[in-house]
Amino acid sequence: METTELAVLAHQIGVLMGISTKLMVQDHEAHLARCWPGINVPQHGVLRILQHHPLTIKELSERIMLAPSTLVPIIDRLESEGLVVRGRDPDDRRRQPLALTDQARQMLDSLPRVDLWEGLSLALQSLGLERSRQLSQLLQSLVTELSHNPQIAQRVLAMSTQAAEERDTCSMHRPPHGPSHGVTNPPLKL
Repeated sequence: METTELAVLAHQIGVLMGISTKLMVQDHEAHLARCWPGINVPQHGVLRILQHHPLTIKELSERIMLAPSTLVPIIDRLESEGLVVRGRDPDDRRRQPLALTDQARQMLDSLPRVDLWEGLSLALQSLGLERSRQLSQLLQSLVTELSHNPQIAQRVLAMSTQAAEERDTCSMHRPPHGPSHGVTNPPLKL
């Protein structure tokens, strides 16, 4: 009986996690469509990560947990649009760190600051702080069990905490609607 119930719960949790992810991505896509037509969520994510420091495709792959073969077309598109350049490491010719162009930095800086997690924050607010903490702890445990690697959950949590802190730091140094309020970025040619 317990095995059957666990199988049903596994299915329900998987579906609910998928729906939650889809809803959050839809919010993100809607924000991007309003502010930067033509750029998609994976491209925006790569640009935001590279905004902090150059990374190779392998390093980027490890950071966002996507296969390099998935990232290559994203990088190629960003490179063809003049938003990313492949550099050269003087100490290792095989290493090609990816860096943002000035055009990409200007476009990112002009994006209005919107809390992409606002919908989730509101939902968690309705759950209350204690239940939200419990949910976070349960999801961390689930990631650890699914990955069979306790360091994965710790690494992901550390990266997400760092990203949240960087976001808060950026928004303290910039008006809530960005320096060019009301200006729309030109669309990417996709």
